[in-house]
Amino acid sequence: MKQQRNIIFFLIVIFIASSLWLFIVSNNILNKNEGKNWWSVYFSNPKSNDIDFVIENHSNNSNFHWEVYADKNKIEEGDAEIKKGSASNFDPEISAQENQKITISVDLNGEKREIYKNF
Repeated sequence: MKQQRNIIFFLIVIFIASSLWLFIVSNNILNKNEGKNWWSVYFSNPKSNDIDFVIENHSNNSNFHWEVYADKNKIEEGDAEIKKGSASNFDPEISAQENQKITISVDLNGEKREIYKNF
């Protein structure tokens, strides 16, 4: 009888310890900043005719440079400091015309990403 209680107690302790470990590992994996180094650029509303865009930073660097092109002609540019775990919204002051391709290029220490919309 005592041996059965010891086995049940041991199994309960193992279950609680493994559940706690899985919770901690899952929490670290789901955390966007924990041990990760990435950033992204995307349109605020991709289905609209707006060209507002967002730079989301989950990297250790924070100095971004962005440029807006209309058919390969640079129209606007700027610099932004975005801390790790933050996102910044940008609203370029241009109006897209019909049959025009708007390209947004973002650079972070030589790593470049582009998004575009055709109007």
